[in-house]
Amino acid sequence: MKLCKYRDFSDPSDIDFERLTYILTYQAFWSARPDTLNDPDEFVWGCDCTPTHATAPLLAQVLQGARGLTTTEAREIAEYAVANNRVEALTEPVIRSLVSRCRDGIGLICFGSTTDNACLWQRYGGEGAGVCIELDAPSALLNTQIRPVQYPATKSLHIDLLLEASALPASAGPVYSIALLSKPPKWAPECELRFVSKKQNIPIKLSGSHISALVIGSSLPQSARSRIEEIVNRLPYALPLRQLDV
Repeated sequence: MKLCKYRDFSDPSDIDFERLTYILTYQAFWSARPDTLNDPDEFVWGCDCTPTHATAPLLAQVLQGARGLTTTEAREIAEYAVANNRVEALTEPVIRSLVSRCRDGIGLICFGSTTDNACLWQRYGGEGAGVCIELDAPSALLNTQIRPVQYPATKSLHIDLLLEASALPASAGPVYSIALLSKPPKWAPECELRFVSKKQNIPIKLSGSHISALVIGSSLPQSARSRIEEIVNRLPYALPLRQLDV
């Protein structure tokens, strides 16, 4: 399976070359906090608060844990909230807590799936004045640690799913998937894949992977190309350089 990381060298600083050197030398990529990514709607979703038979028991369980209520007190408040359309107001802190847990506990590495994605070159590859790092990763990582981003027309969660994730953290997977692995349709041309980690703000080498090529953008300045070629020549392994075919 091929994964691709685009880098902009249209106006590079020394830090840009240092980061590229680190990636190529150690074959490791930065696992970022989700809230540092480029989609302002990353953690924004609609919430369907239509109650089901499970809503009141789940809400009672959450309230009991969050407020230190007795079972009876929590059940009475939850049943009142369901009967009087107060579920959404009571669950706002639940949503904030889930978002915080997700932001603070999950790391993401974002990849493209091809080296010739025009959208990715435009957005992240300096409009051709950059490079694309091609990574060969085991196919077994797909849908386990590496997951494709979905681009639904609407991004919505039912309140029961949020309450269950709050009451039982081990069941939070579906909520995290919606939060971390879905973006508005305008991002669909990126065909993004994401490596999901329990570690953030550190470089990570994907198990069993290796960098297989470095693709040079068609508009990469010659000065940047010369420095990049020097970096490649100093690597402890042979790395093919390919020119972007436009």
